[in-house]
Amino acid sequence: MKLKNRAFFYWCETRDSDYLDEQEWVVAARHASQFNEAAKQYIADHRDELLNQPLPYRITPSLLIKNGYLQQGFAEKNGLGQQYVTGVVKNSAKGQPALQALTCSVQGDALSEKGMRRVAAQITGMGGYVDEKNIATGAYGGWTSQPRDFGLDCRHGHIAIALSSEILGSVLQESDRLYRFQVKHKPELNRMHTAIDMGGNNLNNANTVNAKKGNYSEEINAGGNIKSHSGWLRSTEKAG
Repeated sequence: MKLKNRAFFYWCETRDSDYLDEQEWVVAARHASQFNEAAKQYIADHRDELLNQPLPYRITPSLLIKNGYLQQGFAEKNGLGQQYVTGVVKNSAKGQPALQALTCSVQGDALSEKGMRRVAAQITGMGGYVDEKNIATGAYGGWTSQPRDFGLDCRHGHIAIALSSEILGSVLQESDRLYRFQVKHKPELNRMHTAIDMGGNNLNNANTVNAKKGNYSEEINAGGNIKSHSGWLRSTEKAG
C-alpha cells in the first residue's frame, strides 16, 4: 500500500512539474513573438536607412522600447534570463535591395531539448531554436541559419526566429513610410497622399515633372522652348 501511495505522489509531482514547464514555455514563446513582431515592424519602417548603412545592424529590446515599438515596462529578459536581439543584413541574392534578419535569445539559462522544441513550435512566425552545433534551426526542421552571418553569437538552448526577405516584404504594406526605392508590386509605397511643404528648399535633378497646374511667384527660366498646345501665353502686366 505504501509503495502504491509513493508511486501516486511521484506521478502527481511529475505531472505538476510538467505542467509548470509547459506554462513557462508558453510564456517564453509569447514573449519572443512580441519582441520579434516589434523588430519586424521596426525593420519595415526603417528599410531605407538600414539599406544605406553598414550591416549587420542589431536591434535590442531597449532600442524598440525607446522608439515606441514595445511598450514601456516590457521585460527585456524572459523567465530564463534570456534577452532577445535581432541581426539585420542585406539579402545579396535578390535583384533589388532587400533585407533579411534573424532573432535569437542570448545570455540566461539554456532551455532543455524538449523546451526548445515546444517554444519554437508555439512562436508566431518562423520559430526555431539553436541546436548543439550553434546553428539556428526552424521548428520541425523548417529552416536553418548561421547566427554569425547576422552578427549574432547565439548558443545551444536558446530561441531563434527567422525573418526572411519575403516576410519583411509582406509587412511593408503595413508601414506608412514613403520608400526611396521601388518596391515590386507595391506602387503605393512610392506614392504621396498629402501635400509636401518643402520649407523653401529645392527639388533637384528631376527629369520630367508631370502636373496639372503650376503657380510661380518669381521667374521661370528655361534652356529650351516653351510650348502651348491649346492655349495662350499671356502677361497680366505690361511686361512683354
